[in-house]
Amino acid sequence: MTTSEESLTTSAPPAAEPTRAEEQAADLLANGYTEVTEAGGFTVGQRIYHAGQRYPGAELGTATIERLFTKADGKDIEMIALRDKPYSPDDTHGFWANYHALPAVTY
Repeated sequence: MTTSEESLTTSAPPAAEPTRAEEQAADLLANGYTEVTEAGGFTVGQRIYHAGQRYPGAELGTATIERLFTKADGKDIEMIALRDKPYSPDDTHGFWANYHALPAVTY
């Protein structure tokens, strides 16, 4: 049985820290971007790769778009992509503009 004194000293578990992807999404929204499901030829769930990835096989895709954001003009497009193989445990996502991402090739 819990007494009233014990209930005052018992605290709820701490809230989970936001992930880097959640922080990036919040920052984009706070800076005038709107979350969308498609923009500029990209769609949520689409396989992509970073334009700097020039090794054989990269064109098949190295990440999947999780979230997509655009400014009102439709020209500024930002995406949060889940990497297939993170570089480190805290680097699970890529944060790329549309000019840094290329659609994966499908055969």
